Amino acid sequence: MPTSKSRMMAGPAFLSAALVLAACGSPPVVPEPEPQPTEQAGAILGQITPIGQDTQIRAEIEGIRTGVDSQGKFGLTLPDVATMTSTYQNDLLPVYQAPTPPNESGDSVFGLCTSVTQDAPDDLKVYPINELRTDTGRTLVQNRAPNSQEGLKLRTWWFSTQDVTFSFKGDCIGLGQVDTTLALKRGWNAVDTDYFGNRTTYVVAPLPQMILPWTDSSAALQSLSLGKNALAPWKNLPQYQGR
Repeated sequence: MPTSKSRMMAGPAFLSAALVLAACGSPPVVPEPEPQPTEQAGAILGQITPIGQDTQIRAEIEGIRTGVDSQGKFGLTLPDVATMTSTYQNDLLPVYQAPTPPNESGDSVFGLCTSVTQDAPDDLKVYPINELRTDTGRTLVQNRAPNSQEGLKLRTWWFSTQDVTFSFKGDCIGLGQVDTTLALKRGWNAVDTDYFGNRTTYVVAPLPQMILPWTDSSAALQSLSLGKNALAPWKNLPQYQGR
């Protein structure tokens, strides 16, 4: 049993040890990692109709490509946000670019537009995939209603750098009247795009999880007298010509 003297010494010794530990510092507090923004991954599952000699299919951006099997089927995995905002950052498009005097029209991803009203964030960038190309020179679209007499109805894929809801209204070369509100997720979105010759509508749709037919765009475009670069309206802008 400890004596009162040993008890008296134990107290100061314990205190000294505690002070030494305190002087060394407590273990560092590791901050919780910042939550990363979520993104919506995308993949285009398709089958070329009619089946040809195609063995590769790609988006207009050269690096986004995949093989085609003997039945014309393919699964094109779309790049993630990190890749789109680094490798392909120069291909991303602003929704709206303010006009430069003396040009009184606004330049936008929807083509050369006039009478524009919109509320998209200045830092928003998008990239639409409206058509695909094969190694045999075919240009294909995903036509939702090939026998429609009421315009060309395509399933398209849009990349967005952020979760955003914005409105856009204007009169655009190649698209006619555009009056739309889009709610896009960061990453890839399916957008049902309908061309009527004098107007174009956009509706965000659920990402499809099934194989969809892709057909020659020339056959689809014959149904309407669409403006120049209707499926890639940004090519009407001087800064995008030749891309």
